[in-house]
Amino acid sequence: MYQPIQPDYLLSQKFPEKVNYLETHIPELSDVLVRMWEQEYYDVEETPYYETYLPDGCIGIAVSINEQTIVWGGFSQTYFNMELPVAQKYLAFDFKPGAFTAMTGLDASAVMDVMTPINEIDPDFDTSVFFQLEYEQMKEFLIEYFVHLARNIKRTYIDLFDNINDNHIQNTKELYDFMKLSPRQVQRQFKKHYGLTPQMVISIIKFQYCVTELMNEGTKRKELTDIYYDQSKFIKEFKGYLGMTPVQFVNLTKVQKRRF
Repeated sequence: MYQPIQPDYLLSQKFPEKVNYLETHIPELSDVLVRMWEQEYYDVEETPYYETYLPDGCIGIAVSINEQTIVWGGFSQTYFNMELPVAQKYLAFDFKPGAFTAMTGLDASAVMDVMTPINEIDPDFDTSVFFQLEYEQMKEFLIEYFVHLARNIKRTYIDLFDNINDNHIQNTKELYDFMKLSPRQVQRQFKKHYGLTPQMVISIIKFQYCVTELMNEGTKRKELTDIYYDQSKFIKEFKGYLGMTPVQFVNLTKVQKRRF
């Protein structure tokens, strides 16, 4: 099963000192949700905090408690050094690839790389009422809201992402053969359900697998190189996503783990 990560706690030296972060598994949303997370950045010196967001195919909801905004959005590429305001509190739900379209009926491309207010997706969502709730009530409200959206949905493209991952599909030709559809049909469906091209989906799945394995130190780098056919392509693509080579990432991981 595809289980993407966002290892910002490893990429930012400030993370363990300046950020309170909590991930929670929501059993009633397990079919569509990767994680619910809460984050609060605090700094008495009010110095800026920068995060790096990696592409993972997910589209989610982010709630800024301080600014009283709720937006849908996802990332098709890495966003380096995104500045967060000081003393901000966030509540977010990261949904599995394909879940946004399954729950809303809208094209994923409409919110990929675009932070879209929830009212533009669901005009009936009353943010003025929502932000009158206490924080714990907000969480309960959103969980119930998403449980309702996820009821009786078609899981075809949610499950497909897992199948691409689990079957270790390496290129678009294998993907087209696996789906038994023409390249044009696959491209059209991927844009609708994921907001990504078929090649981007395969690339993201490979990258996420490599990051996870390197963090866990459970796979030799030679085995990861084989996924990309040659070492130079592996290093180039990995660095393009993360801004550092696999060796640099492994070394950073070791240093940061000692800090926790």
